[in-house]
Amino acid sequence: MYDVQARTVLDGGVLYRDVVEPNLPGAVWIHLAVRRCAGWSSEALRAFDLAWFLATAVLAAAFVRGSGRGAAALRGLVVLALIGGYASLSEWCHCQRDVWLLPFALGALHLRVRAVESADRSEAMSTRARLRRISEGVLWGLAVWLKPHIILPAIAALAAGELAVRRSTSRSGPAQRLGRELAEMVSGGLLVGAIGSAWLIATGAWQPMWTMLREWNPEYLAASAARWTWPRFWTMQARMAPWSLIQIAAAATAFAKLRNVIALRGHADRAAASRNAVLAGAWLGWCVQAIFLQHLFDYVYVPGLVLGATLVASAQARSLSERLEARSLRIVAASLLVGVSLILNAGWVAAWPQCVREGSTPAVRDRLARLPVTNWSELSQVEAFLAAEMIRDGELTAYHTHTVHLLRQLDIRPSTRFVLTETHIRLFPSRTTEIKAALDASGQQYIVVNLLEAGYETAIPRTDRDPESWRDYCDAESMRRFPFHLPAALRAGRYVVLRATGAAAELETRFLPLAAKTAGL
Repeated sequence: MYDVQARTVLDGGVLYRDVVEPNLPGAVWIHLAVRRCAGWSSEALRAFDLAWFLATAVLAAAFVRGSGRGAAALRGLVVLALIGGYASLSEWCHCQRDVWLLPFALGALHLRVRAVESADRSEAMSTRARLRRISEGVLWGLAVWLKPHIILPAIAALAAGELAVRRSTSRSGPAQRLGRELAEMVSGGLLVGAIGSAWLIATGAWQPMWTMLREWNPEYLAASAARWTWPRFWTMQARMAPWSLIQIAAAATAFAKLRNVIALRGHADRAAASRNAVLAGAWLGWCVQAIFLQHLFDYVYVPGLVLGATLVASAQARSLSERLEARSLRIVAASLLVGVSLILNAGWVAAWPQCVREGSTPAVRDRLARLPVTNWSELSQVEAFLAAEMIRDGELTAYHTHTVHLLRQLDIRPSTRFVLTETHIRLFPSRTTEIKAALDASGQQYIVVNLLEAGYETAIPRTDRDPESWRDYCDAESMRRFPFHLPAALRAGRYVVLRATGAAAELETRFLPLAAKTAGL
């Protein structure tokens, strides 16, 4: 989806005006940078994603303080555990802006800890300290361009750190100091905001973005709340197990550390208390906004796992590092982590020889899939058919979300600005008439639907050569709705290519979306 948006910008189009996007443009900027530097392959984006998460893991491990070989070993184990855990999550958690904002957020948290530690010293008034606070604002500002929800964890971390300062220092004028620090941080954030806004204005995307945020996004947020249910939440936690269990330890640690700060208990090491309070605030802020403000998607909870694991490791750094002083114990601990990671990734490890031999083929992608909503082998048949039809820009409507890959694979522009057509109908129901008008006015020749996303799982196993036979296993009423009333040109497993030309295209039909039944869609 973000590749399509990046290609739109590179081809001279205007973001938000020429392609619908309810979010800020940070992810598009990253795609633009990666694609310009490394090309359009899936390997290029995933290589960046892995390198970026490695930076996340290193920054997280840097919160684990201590001295001696035990502390160094513990930091190495934290990096290893985070990388192993991230690799074992489904591909739905990878290449996501919620994860991409973590290096910025963790860097800002490091600077926040430094500010808390130096609050009772003259260093707090130095030029270097002021530059750190401005830099902290810059990092939070970069994270906001990726996802503005990070504001809540930032505020929570700031509040927790300020609580630690006021409980453990005797410096006078805390209100004036806090006001000065906030002003410096906000100035850094405004600097980043001004640069991003200048890009939006220069490319003509400023006004369309505000139109999306003001007029479209209220429905987007309402759709998020309407689809949030406890059964879906627990199903998601089960998919992310065993890593989701870290949240239990993180919750106990966070509340204990914040309680200790409030009660002035356990402050023999003020630096550790301040560090853990800041981490606890950030973790708690992320969990609150993830549960109450965001869609119930797996990748939204990955930063919470990283912050939770970091908090637990930081809080237990002294005892764990002492136990890891012995070389033999370090070897055992590292072997255990590697073993757990390999067990969780057993299917992937077995596929390594095939990966080396074939590269990123459809068969390899299908074998590696942890959340197999997309069947790459079947989708490649659709791609071959459309390529043989010499399909051009504006002639393809990728109706369901997980058919959008065809646009990049065929290197064509979508038929309308509503790239994820069915999703946009669902998220913006008041815009249904507008979406229909855009499709009617487009030059679409083919519409590709996904029977799994449409809720027709029973039709998928029917593999005879007749491209229309799947209809026998679907609701007759739904078959009269757009776009399912159109004639089928090809059937490849869960994918059906519908022709948008001829007499069928003139039919008056009810333009209603079909509810997706699959988990996480």
